[in-house]
Amino acid sequence: MAHKSILKYKTLFINHKKIIMKLKSIILRFSCVLFFLSACTNVNTESRAGNWQYFSDIGNFTITVSPDGNSITSVSYKIACGQQKPSGSYKLTPETPGTSIAKNKFNLSIGIGGAVTITNWKATFNRDGTKLTGTWSVLEGLCSKEFEITR
Repeated sequence: MAHKSILKYKTLFINHKKIIMKLKSIILRFSCVLFFLSACTNVNTESRAGNWQYFSDIGNFTITVSPDGNSITSVSYKIACGQQKPSGSYKLTPETPGTSIAKNKFNLSIGIGGAVTITNWKATFNRDGTKLTGTWSVLEGLCSKEFEITR
Protein backbone atom coordinates (compact mmCIF):
# COMPACT_ATOMS: atom_id res chain seq x y z
CA MET A 1 0.00 0.00 0.00
CA ALA A 2 2.76 2.39 0.93
CA HIS A 3 4.45 1.60 -2.36
CA LYS A 4 1.36 2.74 -4.34
CA SER A 5 1.17 5.97 -2.31
CA ILE A 6 4.82 6.73 -3.01
CA LEU A 7 4.31 6.09 -6.74
CA LYS A 8 1.23 8.33 -6.70
CA TYR A 9 3.11 11.20 -5.06
CA LYS A 10 6.12 10.66 -7.32
CA THR A 11 3.82 10.85 -10.39
CA LEU A 12 2.18 14.03 -9.05
CA PHE A 13 5.61 15.56 -8.38
CA ILE A 14 6.79 14.75 -11.91
CA ASN A 15 3.59 16.21 -13.43
CA HIS A 16 3.95 19.39 -11.36
CA LYS A 17 7.57 19.65 -12.42
CA LYS A 18 6.53 19.37 -16.09
CA ILE A 19 3.88 22.08 -15.60
CA ILE A 20 6.42 24.37 -13.95
CA MET A 21 8.89 23.80 -16.80
CA LYS A 22 6.18 24.65 -19.36
CA LEU A 23 5.27 27.82 -17.46
CA LYS A 24 8.94 28.85 -17.35
CA SER A 25 9.18 28.26 -21.08
CA ILE A 26 6.07 30.37 -21.74
CA ILE A 27 7.36 33.19 -19.51
CA LEU A 28 10.73 33.13 -21.26
CA ARG A 29 9.11 33.30 -24.70
CA PHE A 30 6.79 36.11 -23.60
CA SER A 31 9.79 38.04 -22.20
CA CYS A 32 11.61 37.66 -25.53
CA VAL A 33 8.58 38.92 -27.45
CA LEU A 34 8.30 41.96 -25.15
CA PHE A 35 12.01 42.68 -25.56
CA PHE A 36 11.78 42.62 -29.35
CA LEU A 37 8.60 44.71 -29.35
CA SER A 38 10.22 47.34 -27.16
CA ALA A 39 13.09 47.53 -29.63
CA CYS A 40 10.57 48.19 -32.41
CA THR A 41 9.02 51.20 -30.68
CA ASN A 42 11.84 53.58 -31.54
CA VAL A 43 10.40 56.72 -33.05
CA ASN A 44 12.09 58.76 -35.74
CA THR A 45 11.40 62.19 -34.26
CA GLU A 46 13.65 64.11 -36.67
CA SER A 47 11.59 63.07 -39.71
CA ARG A 48 8.60 64.98 -38.39
CA ALA A 49 10.59 68.26 -38.28
CA GLY A 50 9.51 71.08 -40.59
CA ASN A 51 6.23 72.33 -42.00
CA TRP A 52 3.01 70.34 -42.13
CA GLN A 53 0.40 72.01 -44.37
CA TYR A 54 -3.28 71.25 -44.77
CA PHE A 55 -5.97 72.79 -46.99
CA SER A 56 -9.73 72.15 -46.67
CA ASP A 57 -13.15 73.69 -47.00
CA ILE A 58 -12.94 75.13 -43.46
CA GLY A 59 -9.57 76.79 -44.09
CA ASN A 60 -5.91 75.91 -44.04
CA PHE A 61 -3.07 75.68 -41.58
CA THR A 62 0.66 75.18 -41.31
CA ILE A 63 2.20 73.61 -38.24
CA THR A 64 5.97 73.83 -37.89
CA VAL A 65 7.80 71.17 -35.87
CA SER A 66 11.20 71.83 -34.28
CA PRO A 67 14.37 70.36 -35.88
CA ASP A 68 14.56 67.66 -33.18
CA GLY A 69 10.89 66.76 -33.83
CA ASN A 70 9.83 67.11 -30.20
CA SER A 71 7.76 70.31 -30.18
CA ILE A 72 5.59 72.67 -32.21
CA THR A 73 7.45 75.93 -32.83
CA SER A 74 4.86 77.87 -34.84
CA VAL A 75 1.39 77.69 -36.34
CA SER A 76 -0.42 79.76 -38.92
CA TYR A 77 -4.00 79.39 -40.06
CA LYS A 78 -6.77 80.92 -42.12
CA ILE A 79 -10.28 79.87 -41.18
CA ALA A 80 -13.31 79.87 -43.49
CA CYS A 81 -16.10 78.69 -41.21
CA GLY A 82 -19.48 80.22 -42.02
CA GLN A 83 -19.25 84.01 -41.89
CA GLN A 84 -16.14 83.82 -39.69
CA LYS A 85 -12.77 84.19 -41.39
CA PRO A 86 -10.15 84.70 -38.66
CA SER A 87 -6.49 84.07 -39.33
CA GLY A 88 -3.36 84.11 -37.25
CA SER A 89 0.29 83.27 -37.06
CA TYR A 90 2.04 82.44 -33.82
CA LYS A 91 5.62 81.71 -32.78
CA LEU A 92 5.45 79.31 -29.87
CA THR A 93 7.83 78.60 -27.01
CA PRO A 94 8.35 75.28 -25.24
CA GLU A 95 6.46 76.77 -22.28
CA THR A 96 3.30 77.21 -24.39
CA PRO A 97 0.83 74.49 -23.32
CA GLY A 98 0.30 71.84 -25.99
CA THR A 99 3.50 72.44 -27.92
CA SER A 100 5.38 69.35 -26.76
CA ILE A 101 4.99 66.14 -28.74
CA ALA A 102 4.73 63.22 -26.32
CA LYS A 103 4.19 59.62 -27.42
CA ASN A 104 3.81 60.97 -31.00
CA LYS A 105 0.80 63.12 -29.96
CA PHE A 106 -0.01 66.74 -29.31
CA ASN A 107 -3.09 68.75 -28.38
CA LEU A 108 -2.59 72.44 -29.20
CA SER A 109 -5.15 75.22 -28.75
CA ILE A 110 -4.96 78.87 -29.78
CA GLY A 111 -7.46 81.10 -28.05
CA ILE A 112 -8.34 84.50 -26.73
CA GLY A 113 -7.30 85.01 -23.13
CA GLY A 114 -7.74 81.34 -22.32
CA ALA A 115 -11.52 81.78 -22.47
CA VAL A 116 -12.42 81.23 -26.13
CA THR A 117 -10.71 78.62 -28.31
CA ILE A 118 -10.21 79.88 -31.85
CA THR A 119 -8.55 76.74 -33.13
CA ASN A 120 -7.45 73.38 -31.76
CA TRP A 121 -5.42 70.49 -33.15
CA LYS A 122 -5.50 67.00 -31.63
CA ALA A 123 -3.06 65.01 -33.70
CA THR A 124 -0.80 61.97 -33.84
CA PHE A 125 2.34 61.28 -35.88
CA ASN A 126 2.95 57.77 -37.15
CA ARG A 127 6.05 55.98 -35.81
CA ASP A 128 8.33 56.89 -38.70
CA GLY A 129 7.24 60.55 -38.61
CA THR A 130 5.94 60.72 -42.17
CA LYS A 131 2.20 61.04 -41.48
CA LEU A 132 0.17 63.35 -39.25
CA THR A 133 -3.49 62.56 -38.57
CA GLY A 134 -6.00 64.19 -36.29
CA THR A 135 -8.87 66.59 -35.82
CA TRP A 136 -8.80 70.30 -36.52
CA SER A 137 -11.53 72.15 -34.66
CA VAL A 138 -12.21 75.88 -35.10
CA LEU A 139 -14.31 78.50 -33.33
CA GLU A 140 -15.18 76.44 -30.25
CA GLY A 141 -16.10 73.45 -32.46
CA LEU A 142 -18.36 75.39 -34.84
CA CYS A 143 -16.43 73.70 -37.67
CA SER A 144 -14.33 70.57 -37.38
CA LYS A 145 -12.38 68.44 -39.83
CA GLU A 146 -10.52 65.14 -39.66
CA PHE A 147 -7.18 65.51 -41.46
CA GLU A 148 -4.31 63.44 -42.73
CA ILE A 149 -1.04 64.84 -44.01
CA THR A 150 1.62 62.60 -45.54
CA ARG A 151 5.12 63.71 -46.49
